[in-house]
Amino acid sequence: RRSSDLPLPADLATDPPDTGGLLAANDTNMSAYNSAWEKWIFISIGQSDAIAGTTLVNWRDSIICATNYYLNRGYKVAIGFTCIYPTEEAWYISTGVPGVQAALTHFSGNSNVIAGADLYTSLGNTVTLSDTLHMDTPSLNLAADVWYTALVAGGW
Repeated sequence: RRSSDLPLPADLATDPPDTGGLLAANDTNMSAYNSAWEKWIFISIGQSDAIAGTTLVNWRDSIICATNYYLNRGYKVAIGFTCIYPTEEAWYISTGVPGVQAALTHFSGNSNVIAGADLYTSLGNTVTLSDTLHMDTPSLNLAADVWYTALVAGGW
């Protein structure tokens, strides 16, 4: 079954709850930069979701809710995907990519939402880590180049 065939709950169009406070904390930090003439947020996640076994529906709905949260606060949103452990490739194929694509389809026609970088496709699992989870500086530089290309392609 394709992710685009899955029904969306009606409440995904509303402002989602932020039970952990993470979205609000990001917004507070971003709002401190009063000199910015536009607010952008990049959604580039997936590592923890793959390990936790997040389902396609939950993955898609989480991306949509987070995107709505930031759209409702005047942000432009780029939806992408991070690098991933090679052992999680099955999740990436069955859930990660379809969930991101379904979220992008949900927002098609909204010029404030674009496809961000898919670091897994562009960089694979060849990046080096500074710890057990985060990319080191050379890998972050590569990721920044991929994001730049995605932003330009999206018209930003």
